[in-house]
Amino acid sequence: GHGVRQHRRALVAQVAVPRGERRPHRAARVAGGGLDPQVVERPIPQEPPVGHAVQRDAAGEAQAAHAGLGGDRAREPQHDVLGHVLDRARDVHVPLRQLGFRGARGAFEQRVEARLVQNTLVIDGKSDARITGDILFTPYGISGLAILDISQRGSYALSRKRRVSIALNLLPRFERHELAEAIEKLFAAVPAQNVQNALYGLLPAKLVTYLLEDARIALSTPVSALNPKQIKQLAHLIGDWRFDVTDTHGFKHAEVSGGGVSTAQVNPKTMESKMVEGLYFAGEVLDIVGRRGGFNFHFAWASGMIAGKEMAK
Repeated sequence: GHGVRQHRRALVAQVAVPRGERRPHRAARVAGGGLDPQVVERPIPQEPPVGHAVQRDAAGEAQAAHAGLGGDRAREPQHDVLGHVLDRARDVHVPLRQLGFRGARGAFEQRVEARLVQNTLVIDGKSDARITGDILFTPYGISGLAILDISQRGSYALSRKRRVSIALNLLPRFERHELAEAIEKLFAAVPAQNVQNALYGLLPAKLVTYLLEDARIALSTPVSALNPKQIKQLAHLIGDWRFDVTDTHGFKHAEVSGGGVSTAQVNPKTMESKMVEGLYFAGEVLDIVGRRGGFNFHFAWASGMIAGKEMAK
């Protein structure tokens, strides 16, 4: 009725994004190729040899597939080649596979999109990186622009056999205590509604079904039947929905590949090996990671030009 719509509008107004601010991260990428600092609340830290991968092309993908660089083989430590430390190829900027949730179905049976979700990568129980953006739940795992951007760190951690998970805040514009209070007020205003209908408008309709299933709350439960503990549990799940990441979605679905010759053993001014005189490296053969937006292509062309000029001297 009218009361339900009023309360929903009040809550939605708190989480809605003004039209001019709706997609700031995409506008930033078009202009500069990087991530808007207002969207990346915590920059992805760079530590050798993590922050390095290159843009793949069709030939690179075919070579990776032919070489069997997937699954456990892609996770093995590499050996020396001509005295150079060579890290095995790994898929980067790639969707992530995750364990299902506690509900009866245990996984998403259809694609469900969620906008402006705060994504926190958790490695060995500690927050490692945080990015806000759009995500896509799929039957195989989690995808979307925000997941692709954060997957660089996740892929590297998985290759080192570390424990990786994703924590999702579906309504990041609410503080935790504010979210619980807002849900309580909404439920109090519509006591005859079931919890599924009451949450529509705050969250995507398809997503509400899976969220309640994970919370072990029946969709038809009247909101008046929920106790304060259940409401707080629901608010906690909305603000910190966690999924254990088991693997990446593989080279076939990756935008970028990582791994290669360590940059510590290459002169960045000439692209010549520090180990073998007269040996030069460029592009994908180096363990360089650029963010999405053309940076990987740019590095491949620039490094190739430098190497070519040096060899011609």
